[in-house]
Amino acid sequence: MKGSKLYFLILGVFTVLAFVFQYYSPKPFRWTPTFYHNDRQPFGCYVFDEVVGTSVVAYEVQNRSLYEIYMASVDTSGLWQEQSDSLMEDETFSAEETEEYFEEEVLYNKLDTSALKEENNSFSALSAENDNFDLPEPELLPEAERRAILVVEERLLMQPIDVKALYGLLRQGNKVMLCASWFSGVLCDSLRFSTEYDAVFGLIRYFERSVKQTRQRDSLYWGADTLHAEAIYGVYPQTHSSYLNTGDDTLIIKEQELWPEHDTLARPRSDKMRCDSSRVLVCDGKGRPVAIQAHIGEGELFLVTTPLLFTNYGMLDGSNASYIFRLLSCMGTETLPLIRLESYGEGAQESGSLFRFFLKHPPLRWALYTTMLTLLLFMFFTARRRQRVIPVVQPPANEMLRFVQLIGHLYYQRKDYKEMIKKKYLYFCTEVKRLHGLDLQSGEPAETLNARLARKTGLPAEELWPAFRELNELLHNDTPADEAAMIRHIDRINEWKSKLN
Repeated sequence: MKGSKLYFLILGVFTVLAFVFQYYSPKPFRWTPTFYHNDRQPFGCYVFDEVVGTSVVAYEVQNRSLYEIYMASVDTSGLWQEQSDSLMEDETFSAEETEEYFEEEVLYNKLDTSALKEENNSFSALSAENDNFDLPEPELLPEAERRAILVVEERLLMQPIDVKALYGLLRQGNKVMLCASWFSGVLCDSLRFSTEYDAVFGLIRYFERSVKQTRQRDSLYWGADTLHAEAIYGVYPQTHSSYLNTGDDTLIIKEQELWPEHDTLARPRSDKMRCDSSRVLVCDGKGRPVAIQAHIGEGELFLVTTPLLFTNYGMLDGSNASYIFRLLSCMGTETLPLIRLESYGEGAQESGSLFRFFLKHPPLRWALYTTMLTLLLFMFFTARRRQRVIPVVQPPANEMLRFVQLIGHLYYQRKDYKEMIKKKYLYFCTEVKRLHGLDLQSGEPAETLNARLARKTGLPAEELWPAFRELNELLHNDTPADEAAMIRHIDRINEWKSKLN
């Protein structure tokens, strides 16, 4: 049992020491983009959020989607009833016309979906489920209620419903900036653009090593406008590995795309955005656009392909901070509240369990690993068959001497000297009978017993007789005994006992 306690004690001390060592050891940099609010690694957003939060009118980081923000800003009380009435209770269309509409709509969606599959797009921009669901019509918001919305992700994953919500937010007068190295196909299809990548795209995950191999910087060119002069920003090419592939019809939607030719009910396509005007803001060293601005209704949409600059590293490296704040100033952050959304990208698909928090921090992660290894070792060593511990049986202790001493002290305190002589003689008789077979309490005459005892002790009978006779007379009469007589008789009994041995 003591060994088991020592084992668990050593195991607990080892676990604590391992946890403390991991907690206080220098943390290596992780160059994986996360864009988390509390991530202090190079490609987190802790420093970015702190600096921007103290530089704009109002700044907030939320874990909401564009759809949630849009639905919170419109009245949805009569949405379902209006959609049901428009299809089932409209007296201007007969039952045959309505049935014909649904058949053509299903065929149209199938054709569009097959076209998107040929482009190897993992999202369907014209999904039947999302395309048939119309969001409430947006209304232009007053200046005081408008917002600037920022989305920063390495890979921006958007559903068709999010694209519709984005269009609604822009028509409300809000300003939205989407910053990513890769945009989902549903957004590219709606805005008629695509993203292309440089050869250094594969080096993003090995940013530190790739920068050490080549410290050459690239240039981002920003032309002059009414508020700022022309500027050139030197950045590492690994931080802007993609660019926007645009054409003459980028962000320009044709009339037949907004109003399908064979649509019986003439319902406008809600996944296409009508752009009033657009312009390129920033180009890379080869003249390829990395940031564009589009005016959609009263709102403005910004597409940026430099998300790694909107991080802790990007904020602290060179003159990137001025580039970031110039982009934010285009959104009117001097007067509009700024909201950064964290609900997109690969991080949004992660589990929210407690183990995710442990695995996210290296000290807690190693503590979890150590605990699991300890449990495995404990199960391994305790799974084998263990022999029951053989108890050590101690020989019974001889309590006779202690008992005799206790009785002697008791009689001595009571000054019952005669009773002590009787007890001493009784034990003497018992030992003589056990060792030599002589029963001194058999009731025979005292002379006979004296002669037998003399033979056993080897003493002359004449010498032994006076003391033996005096002892028998004392024990069989009512004559009291004093202390001197007790000492004398006990000494004689001890002498006889020694002679017997």
